[in-house]
Amino acid sequence: MSNPAGWYPDPAGQPQQRFWDGATWREEVRAFPAPNPAGAKQAAPVVEKPKTTPKQTAIGCGVFLVLSLIIGGIMSSCVANAGKVDPATLGDGAHAKVACRGMVQDKLKAPSTADFNSERVSGSGTSWNVAGSVDSQNSFGAKIRSNYTCSLTYSSTDHQWNGSVSVG
Repeated sequence: MSNPAGWYPDPAGQPQQRFWDGATWREEVRAFPAPNPAGAKQAAPVVEKPKTTPKQTAIGCGVFLVLSLIIGGIMSSCVANAGKVDPATLGDGAHAKVACRGMVQDKLKAPSTADFNSERVSGSGTSWNVAGSVDSQNSFGAKIRSNYTCSLTYSSTDHQWNGSVSVG
């Protein structure tokens, strides 16, 4: 049916009008309007949407609340667990290498200029050793190469890498 939304005679043949929302028949019904006296001008039909019941409003609010709580819980869990991957389960030392690079950069005069080379990673579980060289600018702006070593241990209780670094 391509009629606009409004009140129409009930398609089931009942002596009443039923609301058509433009796509489907709704459950809302009403009595036919009183007939016009002879010769009276016919008024244009008034398109009136049915009122939402308090029960429908409560259900809608409840669904919104439940969905908000679910989405909020998922987001909270994601934020709380961000960066808390246990490197012992990965076994490749990639997290140890990243942690070591950060510790080396903390010792450099110009950490943003650091280029890491020839990195070697050894270890397993939560204990790792990383060694390599880094090219970075010194305090005069000249790029120099320094060797470094890191000995790291991952603490799964506080989700932090701890250890020592030597740059020289």
